[in-house]
Amino acid sequence: NETKEAAIKEIRALETKSRELRKQHQALQDQVLAADSALEQCRQSSEGKRKEKQDQFEQIRRDMSQMELVISSADTLLEEGLEDRKKDVDAELQHLDDHGDSLLSEMQALEEEVLSLRNGVRQKDEIRNNIQQNLELKEHEEQLVAAQAELAEAERAYEEGAGAALEDLHVQQDRIKAHMQRVMEERAEMRGVHKSLSSQINALQDRLGSKTYANIDAEYNEKNIELQTTEMVEQDLDSYYKAVDRALMSYHSMKIAEINKIIRELWQLTYSGQDIENIEIVGEEGGQTSTARARSYNYKVVMRKGDALLEMRGRCSAGQRVLACIVIRLALAETFCLTCGILALDEPTTNLDYENKAGLAHALAMIIGARSEQHNFQLLCITHDEDFVGMMNEQLQAQNGLSMPEYYWKISREELSPSRFFSRIERIDWSELQG
Repeated sequence: NETKEAAIKEIRALETKSRELRKQHQALQDQVLAADSALEQCRQSSEGKRKEKQDQFEQIRRDMSQMELVISSADTLLEEGLEDRKKDVDAELQHLDDHGDSLLSEMQALEEEVLSLRNGVRQKDEIRNNIQQNLELKEHEEQLVAAQAELAEAERAYEEGAGAALEDLHVQQDRIKAHMQRVMEERAEMRGVHKSLSSQINALQDRLGSKTYANIDAEYNEKNIELQTTEMVEQDLDSYYKAVDRALMSYHSMKIAEINKIIRELWQLTYSGQDIENIEIVGEEGGQTSTARARSYNYKVVMRKGDALLEMRGRCSAGQRVLACIVIRLALAETFCLTCGILALDEPTTNLDYENKAGLAHALAMIIGARSEQHNFQLLCITHDEDFVGMMNEQLQAQNGLSMPEYYWKISREELSPSRFFSRIERIDWSELQG
């Protein structure tokens, strides 16, 4: 391919050089044509001059004829004795002779010029022939040189191409040998694999023919039926799980909304401040656990003021935190423990100011009033705050149709001896608290 491209490039270069030589040949031909044109113009010019001299010669002849007529007329005049006229005629004849001599001289000069022009034309023809022959000779020489160069280039390209082709053949031969070697190795490897697979097939066929696999088809069908049944059961369980999960999610959302409703009501009854309108529980799904498909939830308590929601952790006082815990527990008990009548509070007024204590007492009194018809309801409150007990008494008295407690228990610690203490439990009538 490289040899062919080199030969094509060389041929194109020769064609370009041939076109240049043709252009030079055309230019020389144009010069020859210009010389022919100039020669033709010279011929036409000499022919015109010759014709002009011929006309002058004819005019001389006519003048001589006229002169002969004049001579004849002069003879007649002589005969008639007109001497004066003869003198005039002689003078005119002399003039005509002089004019005829001058015309003859001009005619000889014109003939010599015509001869010279003919010689010049002949010389120009010879020059043109020489130029034409030189051009043809030059063109033949250039063609010969080009042919010789092309022949030498072709011989060189052939030699180079033959060497390159031989080298390519050696490279291809080596590549084919390497490919054959790889094919032979792969063939040997495949033969080994085929032999191994044949041995395994024979061993498996022998095992299939043993007693262990005598009823393999029936066992396979049985296991296949068991597998398909298990997959169908798994699909049914998955559908059941999704249905239960959706029901639980719906129940969860409903209960959270119910809890938050009770929390809002209790918070507005108990909290006397103006910085928090209400609180609520927000649940976020934490994903599925690694041991089961059950979901886990992350709950947090947020406080609302207007349209703003902020997490209470780290943003509320100790009293607000205690009150929020009590309100949330009361809401949870109100929501999930309707059949369980015991509501226990341990030190519910810790860190609460007077206004919030009064609000908590009012909320507990309302809960007691709402649960008064429940036969198994009982409120257990453990506190050291006697003011809170008094507030509870006032709020319970404000509830219409509510029976008051009969008594309450008071627990105190007394010192029996140094470093020895004992607890005293006293039952006190509720009427004493009223007094």
